[in-house]
Amino acid sequence: MDALPFNTMQTEKFNFFIPEWVESYKEINVLRTINLGSHMLLWGEPVHEKVLKPASAHLFHIPFLLYLYQKRKKIEYPPA
Repeated sequence: MDALPFNTMQTEKFNFFIPEWVESYKEINVLRTINLGSHMLLWGEPVHEKVLKPASAHLFHIPFLLYLYQKRKKIEYPPA
């Protein structure tokens, strides 16, 4: 953990390490797993949710094709 380039903290229920800069997190109880070959499907239910700070705008949530569409239409993103 000391080698990570960011500070971490632990979640309240399962004590997983998460980056200190997260805005919120959900802890999930995995009820079933299905091996799909190169992927694993996890079926679960949320058991704990924590909001640590207000959400902010994130440009990386905008899909690349939407970006291209808006660029072609000359629609600009609001500053984040």
